[in-house]
Amino acid sequence: MDRELLEKFFFKAMRHVCGLGPEKMMPSVNGRPQIIFRDDFFRFEEQYDMSPDASLRLDGRQEIFFQGEFEPVWAMDYVGSWRKEDIPFLNRALLKEYQDEHFTGGRGPNHYQEGRFTYENRTFPANIDRSCGHEKVYEKEGELFKIRGHYTYFGGTSENFRMQIVA
Repeated sequence: MDRELLEKFFFKAMRHVCGLGPEKMMPSVNGRPQIIFRDDFFRFEEQYDMSPDASLRLDGRQEIFFQGEFEPVWAMDYVGSWRKEDIPFLNRALLKEYQDEHFTGGRGPNHYQEGRFTYENRTFPANIDRSCGHEKVYEKEGELFKIRGHYTYFGGTSENFRMQIVA
Protein backbone atom coordinates (compact mmCIF):
# COMPACT_ATOMS: atom_id res chain seq x y z
CA MET A 1 0.00 0.00 0.00
CA ASP A 2 1.21 3.52 -0.78
CA ARG A 3 1.70 5.06 2.70
CA GLU A 4 2.13 8.57 1.27
CA LEU A 5 -1.21 8.39 -0.57
CA LEU A 6 -2.89 7.00 2.57
CA GLU A 7 -1.45 9.80 4.73
CA LYS A 8 -2.54 12.51 2.24
CA PHE A 9 -6.09 11.13 2.30
CA PHE A 10 -6.03 10.89 6.11
CA PHE A 11 -5.25 14.61 6.42
CA LYS A 12 -7.82 15.55 3.78
CA ALA A 13 -10.52 13.52 5.55
CA MET A 14 -9.61 14.84 9.00
CA ARG A 15 -9.66 18.47 7.84
CA HIS A 16 -13.18 17.77 6.55
CA VAL A 17 -14.25 16.11 9.82
CA CYS A 18 -12.96 19.00 11.96
CA GLY A 19 -15.09 21.40 9.93
CA LEU A 20 -18.32 19.53 10.60
CA GLY A 21 -20.75 20.55 13.29
CA PRO A 22 -23.04 18.14 15.12
CA GLU A 23 -25.88 19.09 12.78
CA LYS A 24 -23.99 17.54 9.84
CA MET A 25 -23.52 14.12 11.41
CA MET A 26 -25.56 11.33 9.84
CA PRO A 27 -27.29 8.72 12.00
CA SER A 28 -26.12 5.23 11.16
CA VAL A 29 -28.04 2.00 11.08
CA ASN A 30 -27.11 1.18 14.69
CA GLY A 31 -28.06 4.64 15.98
CA ARG A 32 -24.49 5.90 16.57
CA PRO A 33 -23.53 9.22 14.97
CA GLN A 34 -21.56 8.58 11.80
CA ILE A 35 -19.26 10.57 9.51
CA ILE A 36 -18.39 9.47 5.97
CA PHE A 37 -15.92 11.16 3.59
CA ARG A 38 -14.80 9.88 0.16
CA ASP A 39 -12.42 10.69 -2.64
CA ASP A 40 -11.50 8.75 -5.81
CA PHE A 41 -9.46 6.10 -3.97
CA PHE A 42 -10.44 5.97 -0.30
CA ARG A 43 -13.44 6.13 2.02
CA PHE A 44 -13.25 7.41 5.63
CA GLU A 45 -15.86 6.34 8.21
CA GLU A 46 -16.19 7.29 11.85
CA GLN A 47 -18.76 6.19 14.38
CA TYR A 48 -18.88 7.21 18.03
CA ASP A 49 -21.10 7.05 21.08
CA MET A 50 -22.68 9.96 22.92
CA SER A 51 -23.94 10.11 26.48
CA PRO A 52 -27.74 9.78 26.75
CA ASP A 53 -28.15 13.54 27.14
CA ALA A 54 -25.62 14.23 24.31
CA SER A 55 -23.43 16.26 26.69
CA LEU A 56 -20.40 13.95 26.32
CA ARG A 57 -18.75 12.42 23.28
CA LEU A 58 -17.51 8.99 24.30
CA ASP A 59 -15.69 6.12 22.55
CA GLY A 60 -15.50 5.59 18.82
CA ARG A 61 -13.69 4.20 15.81
CA GLN A 62 -12.25 5.74 12.65
CA GLU A 63 -11.54 3.62 9.58
CA ILE A 64 -10.12 4.17 6.10
CA PHE A 65 -11.02 1.78 3.29
CA PHE A 66 -10.04 1.51 -0.36
CA GLN A 67 -13.19 2.46 -2.28
CA GLY A 68 -15.39 -0.60 -2.72
CA GLU A 69 -13.56 -2.71 -0.11
CA PHE A 70 -14.96 -3.94 3.22
CA GLU A 71 -11.71 -4.44 5.17
CA PRO A 72 -10.11 -1.22 6.45
CA VAL A 73 -6.54 -0.40 5.45
CA TRP A 74 -6.22 1.87 8.52
CA ALA A 75 -8.20 2.14 11.76
CA MET A 76 -8.12 3.90 15.13
CA ASP A 77 -10.15 3.19 18.27
CA TYR A 78 -10.52 5.74 21.03
CA VAL A 79 -12.14 5.81 24.44
CA GLY A 80 -12.67 8.64 26.91
CA SER A 81 -14.97 11.63 27.03
CA TRP A 82 -15.21 15.21 25.78
CA ARG A 83 -17.76 17.74 26.92
CA LYS A 84 -19.89 18.95 24.04
CA GLU A 85 -18.90 22.58 24.73
CA ASP A 86 -15.18 21.68 24.43
CA ILE A 87 -15.44 20.09 20.97
CA PRO A 88 -14.83 23.40 19.09
CA PHE A 89 -11.57 23.96 21.02
CA LEU A 90 -10.55 20.34 20.51
CA ASN A 91 -11.24 20.61 16.76
CA ARG A 92 -9.07 23.74 16.49
CA ALA A 93 -6.19 21.89 18.17
CA LEU A 94 -6.63 18.89 15.88
CA LEU A 95 -7.06 21.04 12.78
CA LYS A 96 -3.70 22.72 13.37
CA GLU A 97 -1.96 19.36 13.07
CA TYR A 98 -4.05 18.26 10.09
CA GLN A 99 -3.44 21.51 8.20
CA ASP A 100 0.31 21.16 8.79
CA GLU A 101 -0.01 17.49 7.65
CA HIS A 102 1.98 16.38 10.66
CA PHE A 103 1.03 12.91 11.93
CA THR A 104 1.19 12.90 15.74
CA GLY A 105 -0.55 9.63 16.43
CA GLY A 106 -3.48 10.68 14.24
CA ARG A 107 -4.62 13.28 16.74
CA GLY A 108 -3.49 16.82 17.61
CA PRO A 109 -0.13 18.43 18.35
CA ASN A 110 1.87 17.64 21.48
CA HIS A 111 0.78 21.00 22.93
CA TYR A 112 -1.78 23.65 21.91
CA GLN A 113 -3.06 26.56 23.98
CA GLU A 114 -5.80 29.16 23.58
CA GLY A 115 -6.51 31.48 26.48
CA ARG A 116 -7.14 29.40 29.60
CA PHE A 117 -7.49 26.11 27.68
CA THR A 118 -4.61 23.72 26.96
CA TYR A 119 -4.55 20.59 24.80
CA GLU A 120 -1.83 17.96 25.32
CA ASN A 121 -1.17 14.81 23.30
CA ARG A 122 1.36 12.13 24.26
CA THR A 123 2.03 9.49 21.61
CA PHE A 124 4.26 6.43 21.33
CA PRO A 125 4.97 5.78 18.45
CA ALA A 126 3.47 8.45 16.23
CA ASN A 127 3.25 7.24 12.65
CA ILE A 128 0.44 6.11 10.38
CA ASP A 129 1.55 2.47 10.55
CA ARG A 130 1.19 2.17 14.32
CA SER A 131 0.36 4.65 17.04
CA CYS A 132 -1.16 4.95 20.47
CA GLY A 133 -1.43 7.77 22.92
CA HIS A 134 -3.41 9.84 25.36
CA GLU A 135 -4.76 13.36 24.90
CA LYS A 136 -6.25 15.78 27.44
CA VAL A 137 -7.81 19.23 27.57
CA TYR A 138 -7.12 21.33 30.66
CA GLU A 139 -8.69 24.56 31.84
CA LYS A 140 -6.66 26.90 34.01
CA GLU A 141 -8.55 28.12 37.06
CA GLY A 142 -6.27 30.43 39.04
CA GLU A 143 -3.13 28.43 39.75
CA LEU A 144 -4.84 25.06 39.18
CA PHE A 145 -5.52 23.10 36.00
CA LYS A 146 -8.79 21.17 35.74
CA ILE A 147 -9.08 18.26 33.28
CA ARG A 148 -12.08 18.85 31.03
CA GLY A 149 -11.77 15.82 28.76
CA HIS A 150 -9.47 13.04 27.59
CA TYR A 151 -9.09 10.21 25.08
CA THR A 152 -6.84 7.19 24.96
CA TYR A 153 -6.38 5.94 21.41
CA PHE A 154 -4.57 3.30 19.38
CA GLY A 155 -4.50 2.42 15.71
CA GLY A 156 -2.55 1.99 12.53
CA THR A 157 -2.52 0.23 9.20
CA SER A 158 -4.51 -2.98 9.06
CA GLU A 159 -1.62 -5.42 9.55
CA ASN A 160 -0.28 -3.45 12.55
CA PHE A 161 -3.72 -2.68 13.98
CA ARG A 162 -4.59 -6.37 14.21
CA MET A 163 -1.31 -7.04 16.08
CA GLN A 164 -2.17 -4.34 18.66
CA ILE A 165 -5.58 -5.83 19.37
CA VAL A 166 -4.21 -9.37 19.73
CA ALA A 167 -1.15 -8.36 21.81
